[in-house]
Amino acid sequence: MKFRKSSFFINRHIPLILLALSAAAFVLALFATQSNSLQKEEVSTVVPDGEWTQQEEEYWENRIQRIGGVRAYKEFGEEVAKGPISAQHGEAHGFGRALYEAGGAEGASACDMQFSMGCYHEFIGQAIAGQGQSVTRQLVAVCDNLPTPVDQSGCRHGIGHGIQAWLGYKPKNLLEGLALCKEIQGAFNDPYGGCASGLYMEYNLRLMTIPNSALRDVENDNYLAPCDIVPKDDESSCVFWLPQWRLSGLRLHSPIVSNKEYQALGVFCRSLGLNESLTDDCFRGVGATVYGTATSTLSAREGCDSASSTRREQTICRGFVAALNMSEQHENLEEVCVGLSGPSYIYCEDYTTGKSTVFDVIPLSI
Repeated sequence: MKFRKSSFFINRHIPLILLALSAAAFVLALFATQSNSLQKEEVSTVVPDGEWTQQEEEYWENRIQRIGGVRAYKEFGEEVAKGPISAQHGEAHGFGRALYEAGGAEGASACDMQFSMGCYHEFIGQAIAGQGQSVTRQLVAVCDNLPTPVDQSGCRHGIGHGIQAWLGYKPKNLLEGLALCKEIQGAFNDPYGGCASGLYMEYNLRLMTIPNSALRDVENDNYLAPCDIVPKDDESSCVFWLPQWRLSGLRLHSPIVSNKEYQALGVFCRSLGLNESLTDDCFRGVGATVYGTATSTLSAREGCDSASSTRREQTICRGFVAALNMSEQHENLEEVCVGLSGPSYIYCEDYTTGKSTVFDVIPLSI
């Protein structure tokens, strides 16, 4: 079995929009017409370097075969919960791969929403990249049966990963994937998530490929790519995912993100020369990236503040951290907003109370 460990701390999932089961028919039709011309990419698990080994993968694969996926995942969950939070999502990705390798698509029900749905994300991505049209309907049904819209849409993030890995990593493949996602009901209800979020993440980071080709290269000093080729109504989502890609380039060999690197993300967003609305999208992406790499609420606040040069940037970044904290039901949500005042505090507080969410991002009037 070929295996690659990524040295990238994968972001906690950005909660995604609920998509309808009618997507299955479209995906099946697309793959049925294209499967002869597409070459399936070899895929590998997504885990932080040093926190998941081939020996661990083989252990859990054997354990799954011996006692079944549900019992093995329970044991795995008890073990990984003892480790650092920053490693849990990545290790759950590793288990998701072992689960798929051990039993194929039938094993999907063993995963749950723990560890920011890492098991589902990897399992679904592996299944689609490996089987294409033969498994999509089954996986969409799995997503559709999860208990909440956040869980269901987070599950579909994995479908986006798998679709992009199957299609490939050329600009035209991204556009093909976006066209596919637009056929899924509800895709435009969440500009920062949905099927497209998995596409952008996979296109930018090549997380499921071997040999180690992770991270899209910068060509001709164009740091705005691929957002300069996507349809206008896809620009917000595309720009939102750029900070995650940029950070991974800054820290390929570093296990810890520093405030200096967060500061560089702010410089990056400002350097793109975007209008105010798209710059806001970039700083929401900074917030999502900070949320996925910070070790505490305090370090998340400091990360946003390091990235920001204006009150607007600070408020947008902190607001999205608050929205993600709320979506995952963390405690002490109000700590994200400490130090803000006036309209900035009200904006941030609306996310901590659930008045606004990642599904209905509000404009900022400062």
